Parts: sequence; structure tokens; C-alpha cells
Amino acid sequence: MTIISSPSKIAVVADTDHDCSLNEIRDRFVRDADLIITEGYKRETHPKIEVFRSELRRELLSTQDDMLVAIAGDHPSPPKGVPVFGLNDPKQLCDFIEERFLIER
Repeated sequence: MTIISSPSKIAVVADTDHDCSLNEIRDRFVRDADLIITEGYKRETHPKIEVFRSELRRELLSTQDDMLVAIAGDHPSPPKGVPVFGLNDPKQLCDFIEERFLIER
């Protein structure tokens, strides 16, 4: 294990014997967080916002069954009911995240 420390931050780098799930990471390391944003973890059952770039000429990786809640991209063919936000319009996507996950209903 390696620990990096400064007057205002601590970071831990630890060996692990398996690929940890988001739940394991959250339970072990995250405290006092309102929102966790990750990259990867495509097969986990957590809400997903997929980044789509048409120049890569691929299909979407996620579906609504995979908990796809939004797409940030240029010209994807989204499943019905999944909002699409432009790659150069982060404010709209941030507003969506705030309304969907942070504002108490």
C-alpha cells in the first residue's frame, strides 16, 4: 500500500486481489459524497450517461436495460425517452444530472 499525503489531501494506492465493484469502492473509500461519477463500469447496475462520438463509427454501448439515462454526443440514435446532450454543451448535461440525482423531490 502507498499513501500520499499533503496538508489538504490524502491518497491511497493499494493492491487488490480482484476487480472491485463500485459498491465496494464506495463502501470502502467514499465518505460525505452526494454524487459519484466514474468512467467504465459498463456492466454494473448503476445509472449511465454514455459519451458518443460519431467519428468512431460504433453503436451505443448501453441500453435502457443497462440503466442508460442520457447520452452526451454528436448524432447518436438514442433509445426512445433517453435525452441527448451536445458534446459542447456541458451546462445542459450538468443541469440534467443535478435535477435527476441531486435535487430532493
